[in-house]
Amino acid sequence: GIKTYNGAIAVDDNIKAQGTSMEAAKQLGYTTALVTTSRITHATPASFSSHMPDRDLEEDIAEQQATQQEVDLLFGGGLQKYTE
Repeated sequence: GIKTYNGAIAVDDNIKAQGTSMEAAKQLGYTTALVTTSRITHATPASFSSHMPDRDLEEDIAEQQATQQEVDLLFGGGLQKYTE
């Protein structure tokens, strides 16, 4: 494991991005997907698909999810985080 702090998403104490299981799967050539009944930008699904110093930065999480293309398919709530 890697030391981090409460509220961080896939970053260490120095806010350096750490690999996620989705990134590892993508590197191995797998098609990736996240399916949730919550907002797709919520901390739990976001932990598979973004790197943020604070879990409450949902608009920034949405931007990362939409532009970094680590996840091939995203199903969940939270459309407002992508359109505001």
